[in-house]
Amino acid sequence: MAAMPWLLLLCVAACRTLQASAQPDSKGFISIDCGLSGERGYVDDATKISFAPDAGFTDAGTNHNISAEYVTPSMAKSWYNVRSLAGTSAGRRSCYTLRSLVSGLKYIFRAKFKYGNYDDLDRKPIFDLHIGVNYWTTVNISDPETVTWEEAIVVVPDDFVQVCLVNTGAGTPFISGLDLRPLKRKLYPQVTAEQGLVLFKRLNFGVTNAATFVRYPDDPHDRIWEPWFDTVTWATISTSSKVEHDVNKDFFEAPTPVLQTAIWPRNASGNLDFNWRLEPTPNDPSPGCIFILHFAELQVLPSKAVRELNVVLNDKPLYTSGFMPVHLYDSTAFNIIPFRHSGYNLSIKATANSTLPPSRSSPSSPPRTLARTPRMGPIEQQPAFDDSNDTHVSTNTLVGTPGYVDPEYQATMQPTTKSDVYNFGVVLLELVTGKAAILREPKKHGLGVGVLANHVVEEVVDVGKKSSSGK
Repeated sequence: MAAMPWLLLLCVAACRTLQASAQPDSKGFISIDCGLSGERGYVDDATKISFAPDAGFTDAGTNHNISAEYVTPSMAKSWYNVRSLAGTSAGRRSCYTLRSLVSGLKYIFRAKFKYGNYDDLDRKPIFDLHIGVNYWTTVNISDPETVTWEEAIVVVPDDFVQVCLVNTGAGTPFISGLDLRPLKRKLYPQVTAEQGLVLFKRLNFGVTNAATFVRYPDDPHDRIWEPWFDTVTWATISTSSKVEHDVNKDFFEAPTPVLQTAIWPRNASGNLDFNWRLEPTPNDPSPGCIFILHFAELQVLPSKAVRELNVVLNDKPLYTSGFMPVHLYDSTAFNIIPFRHSGYNLSIKATANSTLPPSRSSPSSPPRTLARTPRMGPIEQQPAFDDSNDTHVSTNTLVGTPGYVDPEYQATMQPTTKSDVYNFGVVLLELVTGKAAILREPKKHGLGVGVLANHVVEEVVDVGKKSSSGK
């Protein structure tokens, strides 16, 4: 078999041989309760998802229960226990093997962690996660009580894949749960055989309860949408009406409950402003950023009222003129090629034509409101990199009104201004970043997931690894 030119090369070199007996369920889900004793699984009360013990996926490590003081009545059963990789030396990889996958399909990988002082040592570890031999992310446990998860979307080139915990010498690796969720091929067009994504934040705006997480069954793909709100800075709006979408042009399929809530600034002259940083690391020296914003009009405006917007990233508008989404219809703005900045300031502003402030429902960091007239406008292509030879970003608005997106726009990605007047609410922002996939012996600049979109793995992967993987 010829070697596969895939940035996240999922091979099994230099790791334990594992056997797995469990199969995906009827939805294609694999849900592992790591550290669960015995051979019997269970059905989660809230999601009705079936969980399996991890004995069929790994032979590494030992099972432990978290300390009783960190167990709460509302806590899901999957957080009660962990699998600990105690005794592994620095650099040692301990892996889970997931089988019966569909080769060439996109999958969500989600690893979950709650330390809970399971070892009575109160030593919060730092360790790495790999997909195959490739670096995924670093897990840094900050306290024993907090639950956390790491997520990636990648194309799987084979019918199996390994997820590995790597001891970095900063504490004992452990894991609470591991999920795998298949995605339709059309979803997340940024993810290809050469490019994967690592989640930064996926936030749901407009909710007023910090416990209101949205996931399966409301989201058929079982993505986890975190609530995000600031009642001092933002006003909220919601609707019980269904927010429609174009099934042929919807590349993200945001769930209905997320699209039904939104925010706007309490200060009528304010913006919706968000800022965040992606810190470089040795494994990812130049992280890129993909952002996905969903817009929907949740109100019927008074006659002659206008809410026209522009999205501005680091003082550069992403649109050439005003943008007015459609009433009760999901439209999306996103970039294909990652932006590459040390910091990001994202503002949703009303244009000079707008008589109303902006509204929306999900950023990536604490907001700040600026006392100036909000502005916004249609979508234009922006350079993703400083190098003029690099690919440019395509930011698309996907809406459902016939004639809104004409054939010329589809072909050229240069939109035209429309005369329809609608209020709008930005209903969510899902932030994913192109994290670096670093081989065990990284090159000088590393191997950037989502950055080297046209790079062929054979040109950078170590020859020994290619031969040992059998590809």
